[in-house]
Amino acid sequence: APVLRVLRDAILSTVVPALTASQLRPDHRARQRRTAWMARIERHLDDPAHLLDGVHGLCGATGLPLRTLESIVRARIGLPAHAYLRRRRLDLARATLLDAASRLTVTETAMLYGFMHL
Repeated sequence: APVLRVLRDAILSTVVPALTASQLRPDHRARQRRTAWMARIERHLDDPAHLLDGVHGLCGATGLPLRTLESIVRARIGLPAHAYLRRRRLDLARATLLDAASRLTVTETAMLYGFMHL
């Protein structure tokens, strides 16, 4: 038992400082990749032709698996991917309705941005 206690103390005296001494650095390359992927997602969504693709269409267009896409969007935006897509469409519909040059009705605007449940 005394030998085990000495061994345990030796292990703890080595491992604990290593874990608490901030030797674990953030993975900057992973952060850069997520930033690049989010930029790719944004570029895809900036094209109005792809606005109605949905989450699975966005996965196909960006080459990201669904879970990765969800993780990136939730970390960067704070919303699930489907909610973020809906918010983008709502923002565009609102901007269209507020645009004095637009001659679209509310119904036409809603349908243009994929809100078919009027």
